[in-house]
Amino acid sequence: MTDHRQTLVTQKLFSLLQEIEEVGEVPCSNFPDAFHPEPGNGGYQDTIWAKELCSKCPVLQSCRTYAIDAIEQSGIWGGLTPIERRKIRTTERNATKALYGNQ
Repeated sequence: MTDHRQTLVTQKLFSLLQEIEEVGEVPCSNFPDAFHPEPGNGGYQDTIWAKELCSKCPVLQSCRTYAIDAIEQSGIWGGLTPIERRKIRTTERNATKALYGNQ
C-alpha cells in the first residue's frame, strides 16, 4: 500500500472511530464474535445475523467505506462479507479503467 493510500485509510478509520464514539454503542461492540464467523459451525447463520445487526447500525456507510478502502480480508464490515467487498472493489476498478483507460 502506498504511503498516500495508507494515510487515507488511516484517516477513514479515525473518522469511523470518532463516529462510533459520537453515537455511543454499535451492534458489533456487543457481539464481536458474530462479525467474524467461522466456516461451518453455524457460520452462515452468524453471517446472516451480523448483516441484520449492521443494517440497523448508524455508522453502516462509514464502516463499509473503510472496510472496502482498507481491503479488510475478514469479518463482516458495513454489512458486507469479504467476498462482497472484493466484488465492489473489482467493479469500481473496472469502472475506473473504462472511464480513464490504463493510464
